[in-house]
Amino acid sequence: MADWAKGHSNVVSMSLHNELRRSLNDTTLEYNWVNLVGNYTAATDAIHEVNSDILVSWSGMQFDQDLSALTSGLNLNVAPCYKCDAIRDGPRREPIIFDLAEHPWANKVFYELHMYSMSEDQDTGDCDIIKAELYRNGFNALGIQKPEACDIIDDCPEAVRETPVVMTEFGWAQDVTLLNDTLQNCIKEFTLENNISWAVWSLAGSYRIRSGGQDVDDTWALLNHEWDDWRYPEGAETWWQPWIEDMHKSE
Repeated sequence: MADWAKGHSNVVSMSLHNELRRSLNDTTLEYNWVNLVGNYTAATDAIHEVNSDILVSWSGMQFDQDLSALTSGLNLNVAPCYKCDAIRDGPRREPIIFDLAEHPWANKVFYELHMYSMSEDQDTGDCDIIKAELYRNGFNALGIQKPEACDIIDDCPEAVRETPVVMTEFGWAQDVTLLNDTLQNCIKEFTLENNISWAVWSLAGSYRIRSGGQDVDDTWALLNHEWDDWRYPEGAETWWQPWIEDMHKSE
């Protein structure tokens, strides 16, 4: 993304959807790779036609954890996808391979991925495994070296095209457990090792309204309930600040 931004004082990006998941309200809507790519392509076509300078972020399946079918060039009809609607005759259909390079907005799309401890289909208890999963899920598009544990999960294909990928969401309670949590420390290592941009959930310390409640506290927020200080000052000083300082800032 930094290369795209050179020479522009204002870079605007649009996110098509946050944490895609199966519809609970309309069960007739199919949830699979073919629909994801079809809808994203149509939306990006529309955005690009209006303003070809806008960057567009594509998020993954299963709460934005998985973009492997796109980055690894898999057949969308049969590519693995957790809790997706199966395309039962997929093996008999003409293969559908998403090729970003075929589109006029190929250099205006970037991918975003999330990772949380409550993941239903990811092993978040071992750092080596986590790094291999992140690579497989879509960070392979950065052209980074395969993590060693790829030999263990045996599912780390190289990407078919290098594309920017950002860790746009992850988080944990802002208390002493943050300092020794396996997943959070592993994400920290992974982003530093591969110079990956990231954004944490969350900054705001409270919600005006959330889940039917008013003035709801957010224990995962960096700021306290009043938004006037860090929620966990020791963590801000010894964990978050060094991480930021160790990142390679774009000039």
